[in-house]
Amino acid sequence: MPTRSAIVSIGICSSRHRWWRTLALRQQRSHTTGSRPDTATRTERRVASAVGGVTKGARVRFFFSLTQGTTLRFRERKLIVEQVRISNFRSIGETQTLRLADSVTTFVGGNGAGKTAAMAALAKLFGVSKAQRTVVKSDFRVAADAAELQSGTVLFIEAVFAFPELAEGAADTGAVAEFWRQMAASAPQAPLKARMRLQATWTDDGTPEGTVEEELRWISQLDDAFDWEECAKVAPADRGAVQMIYIPAVRNAGEQVRALLRGRLWRAARWSAGLSGKVGEHAQALQSDFATEAPLAFIQERLAKRWRQVHSGDTDSDPVVKLIEHRFETLVRNAEVRFRPAPDGAERELERLSDGQRSLFQIALTAATLEVEQDAAALKAEEAPFDHARLRRVQLTLLAVEEPENNLSPFFLSRIMSLASDIGAMSTAQVLIASHSASILSRAEPKDTRYFRLAKDRQTQIRDIPLPADDSEARAFIRLAVRAYPEIYFARFVVLAEGDSEQVVIPRVAEAWDVLLDQSFVPVVPLGGRFADRMWRLLTELEIPHATLLDLDLGRQHGGAAAIKSTVKRLAVAGTDVTEDILSHKDGLTEQALDALTDEDFFDLSDATKPGPKWIAALRREGVFFCYPLDLDFSMLRAFPSAYKVVRPGGSGPGDTPEAIAALKATTLKTGGTPATYDPATDELFRWYPYLFLQKSKPEAHLLALSRIDTLDLASDAPDEITELIWYIAGHLEPKGA
Repeated sequence: MPTRSAIVSIGICSSRHRWWRTLALRQQRSHTTGSRPDTATRTERRVASAVGGVTKGARVRFFFSLTQGTTLRFRERKLIVEQVRISNFRSIGETQTLRLADSVTTFVGGNGAGKTAAMAALAKLFGVSKAQRTVVKSDFRVAADAAELQSGTVLFIEAVFAFPELAEGAADTGAVAEFWRQMAASAPQAPLKARMRLQATWTDDGTPEGTVEEELRWISQLDDAFDWEECAKVAPADRGAVQMIYIPAVRNAGEQVRALLRGRLWRAARWSAGLSGKVGEHAQALQSDFATEAPLAFIQERLAKRWRQVHSGDTDSDPVVKLIEHRFETLVRNAEVRFRPAPDGAERELERLSDGQRSLFQIALTAATLEVEQDAAALKAEEAPFDHARLRRVQLTLLAVEEPENNLSPFFLSRIMSLASDIGAMSTAQVLIASHSASILSRAEPKDTRYFRLAKDRQTQIRDIPLPADDSEARAFIRLAVRAYPEIYFARFVVLAEGDSEQVVIPRVAEAWDVLLDQSFVPVVPLGGRFADRMWRLLTELEIPHATLLDLDLGRQHGGAAAIKSTVKRLAVAGTDVTEDILSHKDGLTEQALDALTDEDFFDLSDATKPGPKWIAALRREGVFFCYPLDLDFSMLRAFPSAYKVVRPGGSGPGDTPEAIAALKATTLKTGGTPATYDPATDELFRWYPYLFLQKSKPEAHLLALSRIDTLDLASDAPDEITELIWYIAGHLEPKGA
């Protein structure tokens, strides 16, 4: 009873790429030598039928070495849209690449950032109605330097399909068969993919809307070295293998119900003959009884008389008032959804639900429809409640939900995301969710989130959320930061800071200068210094303007010169060209000078010729500011002593003996600190620092002190580093925001 393996090798050689893609599918099974059951023959036929036919300019070679009992394994997900490329469509000008997750992809960004444009672009490819698929003049982007749309402007929307079922082999090659002829790979042993492009050209023909010429073609390779005219046109059946169900920001659940009742799913239903017969019989009886009712006869007599007065034809001469449709097919299409129990114990129509309830129902109905289609197709044809022949199975459904937060409290977003995950887990579905609500990010996976931003040239930019690949702890931090402070993805400018004190102080000082951070979408995000470089890289790659306020911590073990050295190194890790931007030899800021830097170089920042002030000025140009000499709490206490040095009700204040002050200074500078760094003139500040900021809440101490400071005094006497930061922010905002 020897054991043998089954191997299927499928090779494709196009006119441009002469290398082979091989799929080895192995199944071991014991059998009797010399016998060959029918299962192997059936498998050969099934796989052969999947690749039958070849496009012009490509060759398919098919090698078999199948032995007895060969079975190919199923893969759950057979077809996905891996990425979308969009060019010159609405707010998307230069070509943008949008990668889609296998299950749920979340689009985030501010209003007008291009999220709707991306969904509309996909609808042009895979929409379920002619209106969704038709490209019109307003879809073309007008160039920034043009007064109007130029004749001959071209846009394209492109989808790249991947086939996870080919990763390890699958028995059901249905998804692959329709796309097989167009498969390509980017390199030897690379996965096979298919590429579909919709290209449209607008021509000024003298009419207001002009003429739009659309072409949908397969591109048989993955690079851009192709001849468009040689690309094969996409057959309607191939295009129909993927559908996109688009739930826009403005919901219309009633229309969705009507679409279901008139759609292919409803038409494919196998209603029993008994029900159909009863409907016809009882409908006729009801209509006959209705026709004999006195009110109807009274109305119909006069209606018929007036109709004949204006209409004398031989046909359509007798108007009849119908109570109920006797044709079964028409009757079931007029079914409607109601909800029970209503508050009065009866049933409630869909239109009487609240806006939020209707929004939830539309999403739930879409999910249920997809589930019905998938489950019905999985049943045997003779057992299914739907006619498989009429229920044409769609290989992939893209469900796009725009602004799910509309009309809903944030509490419901978790349910929406849970439902989206359930749909995305289906083998034939992918989900897209677009939102401009920060709440959605706390419920979305950062790796599956795509960031949309409208650049200064008014073009949409699409970015992945960059996550560190090499440091699991840093990766976890970024994931938590994304969820804890999602407002950074909707910000015009971001301030990264050490802790909670900055969240209280910076906006209040900015307001004193009439720079309204909240209204200008400028969040202050507590960072903690450890992963500053990760956040810098994140914001830089997303092209979100930002600044950072760090503590110099002079006199603490890790502060002073060590803090400057660490910051320069982390800027380099984050991608800043330190040699070009910071190490300017004419200022003496060299690598050797950085290594030689000591705490003494920061004792006097008023002398701009000394190394300490030079390094701080250079880092400010990079958007990194330092609270001097210690931290923000110390700086505010020094700037406004009378507002901060207030004893709490019922308290006695901090100790004032030399021994107490020495102990308090040591406590402030922490283990390994050097109290000798500070002269005795600062003793009063160190006496109050632990009392205000270590024994109680820092934000509370700042809120109480700020309430005692006049607005003009706050603006004029605020620490220099805070004022410099405020004006740095204002310089990056539009004039109205500053």
